Amino acid sequence: MLIHISEKARSDLLFYTAYKRRFSKSSSQKFLNNFYSSIELLKMFPYMHSKIDSDFDYRKVLFNKNFLIVYLINNKTILIDSIINCKKNYTNKFYFIV
Repeated sequence: MLIHISEKARSDLLFYTAYKRRFSKSSSQKFLNNFYSSIELLKMFPYMHSKIDSDFDYRKVLFNKNFLIVYLINNKTILIDSIINCKKNYTNKFYFIV
């Protein structure tokens, strides 16, 4: 499957990586490595992860202990919508692609 990362998800990834880099370069690198490892697993098993809500086809995958990748499967493409910090109330912060 192909992976498409939205501009919002790219911005989220950049923000969290820069934030972690302020404290530790290795923490920032670990965050990115975990993100890309999760993406590779998504390519192989895109339907493995649970849906966010039964009304939507959006799914979520947890990575790096406290972060979610929110994605949608569309034909042969995985659309990554956003990356969310789970420590915050994230249920009303989705940026759905419609």
